[in-house]
Amino acid sequence: MKRLRLMVAMMLVLSGMTACAIANDISVFGGSPFPHAHSNGGEYGQRSGGWEAGASYSMPIKKGLDFYVEGGYHQLPNAVTYKWLSSMKVLEGSANLKIRTCDRHALKPYVLLGVGLADISFLIDTGVTHVTMSSTEFAIRGGGGFDYITGKKWNLFIEGLLYETINLDMIPVRAGIRLPL
Repeated sequence: MKRLRLMVAMMLVLSGMTACAIANDISVFGGSPFPHAHSNGGEYGQRSGGWEAGASYSMPIKKGLDFYVEGGYHQLPNAVTYKWLSSMKVLEGSANLKIRTCDRHALKPYVLLGVGLADISFLIDTGVTHVTMSSTEFAIRGGGGFDYITGKKWNLFIEGLLYETINLDMIPVRAGIRLPL
């Protein structure tokens, strides 16, 4: 718990340091939370698959280190097949650090660390009862990826993350486009 508080404090300090920085890029992405996605509660679990989409806004802190905020939407299929139970929907936002490990080549690897909030919900509709179950949870994220610099007005990226909340663990694999500003 002490490490978690330290990480949150560090992210808040870094976000304050970058308040006046000029934006580095915006990104749009899509992907799938495979090979692993499940909820930690009872019978209601998730199968691998589903989809996600989102966007991020990046700001440089110093050479090799960026701060960025990200928002995304995930929809995960159920492991159980009850027609009255909808798929799980996750709306999330996060603050992240992107640590670039090599800037000399067109293919640039990086490491990601972040914290955020996730609103996890699903619908129970039996025909008689219509109930939405929802919880907002703290999330921890970590992973890595590659930027491919195309030399044009846009760049490509692919990344994988370990995304964990109290009731949900998933590994989204995503690809997208970065638009330098």
